[in-house]
This record gives sequence, C-alpha cells and structure tokens, in this order.
Amino acid sequence: MDAGAVLAIQNFMIQKTIQVLVMAACVAFMGTARALDDAKPFDTLGHREVIRMVCIGDSITQADAYVSALRTALGNTWEVTNFGVSGATMLKSGDKPYSRLPQYGQAMQKKPDVATIMLGTNDSRAGNWAHKAEFEADYKAMIADLRKANPKVAIYCCVPPPAGGNKWGINGDTIKNEVQPLVRKVAKETNCYVIDMLEPLTGKNFTRDGVHPNVDGHKVMAAAIYKALTGKPIPAEVLAH
Repeated sequence: MDAGAVLAIQNFMIQKTIQVLVMAACVAFMGTARALDDAKPFDTLGHREVIRMVCIGDSITQADAYVSALRTALGNTWEVTNFGVSGATMLKSGDKPYSRLPQYGQAMQKKPDVATIMLGTNDSRAGNWAHKAEFEADYKAMIADLRKANPKVAIYCCVPPPAGGNKWGINGDTIKNEVQPLVRKVAKETNCYVIDMLEPLTGKNFTRDGVHPNVDGHKVMAAAIYKALTGKPIPAEVLAH
C-alpha cells in the first residue's frame, strides 16, 4: 500500500473518531441532570399556532449554527428567530449593551413563547466587568421585558461556553467563576430555567479560536437546548450534517 493510501485511511479514521466523540459528548450531556439543571420541557399543549422562539445572544448566537440546527430539529411548528449580535453585552454599562440594540426591540415585538438568553461572554472583558455589580439587575430587567411582551414566556438562561487565551480581552476565568454563578442566581430568583454551556464544552476540542465554538461545539449546544425544550435527544440526523 502506498503512502498516499495510508494517509487517506488515517484521515478517514480521524474524521470517524471525531464524529464518534461528538455524538458521545451529546449523548453524555443529554443524560445528565446536572448539565440541564432544573430545565424542563416546554409545554406545547394548547398552542394551536406556531410556537415563537427567540434566541438572544452575542456572536456565538449570531453565527447561527446551533440556531439553525434547532430550527431543523424542532420542525415547522416552531418559528425560531436568531437575534444574536456580535460583541453584545448584558451590561447596560458595557461597550455594546444588547438592550440598546435594534434586535432587543425586535425580539420583544415577537412576543415570544420561548426565549433563550446567552450573554456574558463579552461582559467578561475587564472594562465591562468593572460594572459587574449591575449585571444581575440588568439581566433581571431583560427577563422582565420578555415577560411584559408575553407573560407566559418560558425563559432559558444559558451559562456561556468556556473561553481561553484572553482573546479580545474575554476572560474565561471571569465567565466560569463570576458570570456563571450570577446567571444561575438570576434564573433561580426569577423562576427561569438554566442550560449550562460551560461544563459540556470545557476541556474538549469544541472551539475554533478559544472563544467561539466550532461546528462540533455548536452541535453540543443545539443538543442541550433541544433536550431542555423537549425532554428528548436531538434527532441523530440533525447532528450528522
């Protein structure tokens, strides 16, 4: 067998191994109560119309990979709209407050039945986190606005995924040790659900630049949210793409 054939076989085996690892991570994640915390499936009974879902977040959400997977998995009875904005912060005193962006009002105008919030990554920058005392109140204000738009909205607060290398000033330690507990605290005090994106993506090759999840990372995130919304594993064919 020539060297080219051997290399081709090796590359094939590496790709298959990666696929197996991703599927294993998704299955392991979906089977742990700790990862999903207190999140329970959204009650679709009584919804004669399409279920409106908004995804609020930063560039990780704007990339649309996990949102697109959710659209496919949830089907045409759900209208899943991506309102992610690169660089956005939860902090109103941050350098790009989400609450002052057009997407904020657009998300509220949807009067969503379901909302996911995944902000906090850009808040971890030193200049933004200098205002960390305001994070809790600003988060609660967003939740209040969502409930004003639709009092029955189910809100899922996502702990942001891990970050490393201090790229763009984003501090992984701040996300893990300070943002995470505040997200959990806010969710508990406002009767929202928590979906943990930090632990399942930590210590694994699920990032493309130290901050933004890669394709496989987005699959794990989609599987997490789908499990939280439906109580079921995400269809395997969705993860195969």
